[in-house]
Amino acid sequence: MNKKYLKLVDEGWELGTNAFADLGLENAEKLQAKAYLRAAILSRIAALHITQVEAARLIGISQPKMSNLMTDITPRGFSSDKLMEFATKLGLDVKIQVKPARSQFGRVLVADTAPHKVRQTKPHRRKTAKAALGARPRSH
Repeated sequence: MNKKYLKLVDEGWELGTNAFADLGLENAEKLQAKAYLRAAILSRIAALHITQVEAARLIGISQPKMSNLMTDITPRGFSSDKLMEFATKLGLDVKIQVKPARSQFGRVLVADTAPHKVRQTKPHRRKTAKAALGARPRSH
C-alpha cells in the first residue's frame, strides 16, 4: 500500500471523508469513487501476493501502466469503467446502485467506505497470478 496514504491514515485521516472536495477539486465525487476503486484493486493485489508484472498481465495492461496505477494517488489515465474492469479481472465484484435522489440533482456516492485491510506479512514466496486466483491445473 502507498506509504503516503498509510501516513495520512496514521495522522487521523478518515476514509469516508472526501479529501477531493476538501481541496475544492472539480468532480470531487467522481474522483473519490475512482480512488476507492484503486484502493480496492491495490488491496486485492496485495491479498493475492502477486507482483506488479503478474498483476499487469492478469488485468491486461503493461507493467509501466500498472506502476502508474499503484503509485499515482489519483488514477489518471484510467476511466471508472476501466478500473471496474480491472477489479473484476482480479476477482472482485463491483456493485453499482442507482436510486432517486433526495434533492433536485443526484450525486455519486461510494457505498462501502470500510478500509480494505492489507496484512503486513513476512517476506514470502510469490504465487503466480493463476495460482493466486485459485486456477486449477488442467488434467490431461
